[in-house]
Order: sequence, then structure tokens, then C-alpha cells
Amino acid sequence: MRTVSFPELYAMFAETLNLIEDRLESLLEGDHPLFFEGTVHLLRAGGKRLRPLLALIAARVGESSARERGGGVHAGETPEERERRLVHLGVSLELVHMASLVHDDVVDAADLRRGRATVRARWGEGAAVLLGDMLFAKALEEISSIGDRLAAEILARAVYEMSVGEIVQLGDLYRPVTCREYLRRIRRKTALLIAASARLGARIGGAPPDVERRVGLFGHYAGMAFQLTDDLLDFVGTEEELGKPRGHDLAQGHVTLPTLLALRDPMLGPEVRAALRARRTAELLPELVARMHERGIFEESRAFVARYVTKGEEALAPLRDLEGVSYLEGVLHFIARRKY
Repeated sequence: MRTVSFPELYAMFAETLNLIEDRLESLLEGDHPLFFEGTVHLLRAGGKRLRPLLALIAARVGESSARERGGGVHAGETPEERERRLVHLGVSLELVHMASLVHDDVVDAADLRRGRATVRARWGEGAAVLLGDMLFAKALEEISSIGDRLAAEILARAVYEMSVGEIVQLGDLYRPVTCREYLRRIRRKTALLIAASARLGARIGGAPPDVERRVGLFGHYAGMAFQLTDDLLDFVGTEEELGKPRGHDLAQGHVTLPTLLALRDPMLGPEVRAALRARRTAELLPELVARMHERGIFEESRAFVARYVTKGEEALAPLRDLEGVSYLEGVLHFIARRKY
């Protein structure tokens, strides 16, 4: 079966995605100028809207499972009511994601994101912190509008874990963490929100509990693959594609998968460890990246991503008879192959 491409998926779900976009823009009306200008700045920066799209696809799987296997808590709702809930869910997920990016840029003292000035660079750190807080608050309003307490709890837990992951990352600067520590950290800071996007989409689609959990498990593996790919692209992507300088993570002292694999390498390990200990990663970055390429570190990183893609496919295997599962696989393959 042919995997559906990412542009095709956007086209298939364009109607509801446009409603989500319209809702995001409508939330700007009547608020403080900082909220209006800052959020418009973020919306114009673009973005993949991956989390809302994933929720919509998962809802399609949920609808199919409700027909084929018996439904869950939202089975039997009218299409209009389901769409209303999905719009609120998609908006809440995107607002959480936007808020986390604004706060991340404060923590990292970043001036660029997606090739545009960050909120921090344009309005200052204090304004960026407050804007992020406002976006989180709006996200809570949106998820509450769904009228599903468990959905709100799942999203709140994902936001909490994301914050813990960022705090852990801050404490890990220039530290040669173990692979287990790194994977636990990216699970918290990235994978759990993507897992929540998939699980909550399936739930609103009417999936029974077992299907809801399995789609959420798929989302977890997709989220891990997403962050692993992100960390690889920081080394191999171009500044034009990334919208930020190449090697930004290592220059800032963030130890991610390629650096971990370099630390394990008998030829590279000592010099990478010495650069981290002396906090000279920014100064030595070009030389380190060239040596990592020579030693096959980036190919090894791609193989690591592929293992999580396989795990995601295996999570979906019992659901292959359901409509929409091939679309989830399309998202998974985009995540692994993307260049931005």
C-alpha cells in the first residue's frame, strides 16, 4: 500500500485545519496589543501544524474503530459536534506548542526561529515569558471547551512533563548524559505532547479504550522519532532549512543523540568529552561536526530514528483494518524523512 504524502494529508484534512487556523486568529481579537502582535508574529512564522493534523487523522481512526469494534465515550456524536470538539482540541494543541517555543527561546537566548526573529528578540525576555503564559492559559480554555475531563487531564499532564523535560535539559548543559537519560528527557519535552495529540484525537473520534491507548502509543513513538530527527537535523540541515544556525544545540551545550553517539566512539569520545568539560563546543563546532561526519555518526543517528519508526508501525499493526491508519503511517514517514 502506498504511503500518503504529507501534502496529500494536509489537502485531505484542509477544511478542519482551516477552521483551526481561523479559530487561532479569532482568539487574538480584543486582547492586549502584546498578545495580538506576538501571536500574529508566531502565526506568520508558519509551522507544520503537525499536532492538530495528527489529532484529526487519529479521529478518523477513532470513527472507524467505533463502527467496526464498538465505540468509546464520544461514539455516536453528530459530525458537527465531533468537528467542534476537534477544532477546540487542535487549537489547544497548537497553542501549547507555540507557548513552549516562546519559552524555549527565552531559556536558550535564541534570536531566530524558522528564519524569523523570536518573540524574545523582538519584544524582550519579560514580554516573551508573559506571552507564553497567556498562550498556555488560552490553551486551557480551549481544552475545557471540549467538555471531557480526562482529555483536559491528559493535556495538562503532557504540559507538566514537557516543562520538567525542559528543566532537566537546562540542568544537563555540557554534561555527557547517558542514552537512557537523554531518551527520558526527549520523551518528556516532545513525545508526550505528540502522544496526547494522537490519543485525544482518537478519543474524540469515538475510539474504544484499547484503540485510544494504542493510537496514543503510536503517537509516543512518532514523537520520539520527531525529536530524534530534530536533533539530527541540527547537525546536518542547512541554516536556510532550519531557520537557525547549524549546530546550535551543541554550541549551546545541549547533548543530543549525535553527540551521545560521538561520545561512545573510541576516536571521537575523548575530544568531545574534553570540549564539553571545557565548554568549548561553540568554538570547536566546525571541527567536531566534520569529524562526526567522517566517523559515520549521522548515519548511526538515522538508524536510531528508523528503530522508532518501526516501533510506531508495530503499534499500529493490530489496527491495520481501520480507516486512517495508513495516514498515521504517512505522518510517521514524513517525520523520519523531513528536512525542516
